[in-house]
Amino acid sequence: MKIKPLHVFTGRQRTRVDFFCYKLGNDIQLFILGGQIHIGAVSLAIFNQSKQDAEVSVIRVPGHREDEISTQVAGKLGAQLKTTASVTAGIHYDQLNKEELTAIIKNIHILTDRLINKLSSD
Repeated sequence: MKIKPLHVFTGRQRTRVDFFCYKLGNDIQLFILGGQIHIGAVSLAIFNQSKQDAEVSVIRVPGHREDEISTQVAGKLGAQLKTTASVTAGIHYDQLNKEELTAIIKNIHILTDRLINKLSSD
């Protein structure tokens, strides 16, 4: 079996973010990566049919801060696509300033919307 990722990215240099998305049946595995890639947090969203929303659990590597963004993205994917979504996030650029961090977060939201649109149309 061969599974090919859907790859989308935006940003340049210290604000570049890459999404690698794998469709696993009806489920989604997404990697959010940038800079020195690693695993900082893993979030799992499970769509709840009765609530018409996703419930999210997260595991964060101590000292890392990707848990908030992985939780937001997993929840949005799970809720809008009505599926189970696992999001692994690992982004590290040395000594980011406030503007660069803001740009990275904005890029993640842009890519999340782009991915949802792509997966909804397939």
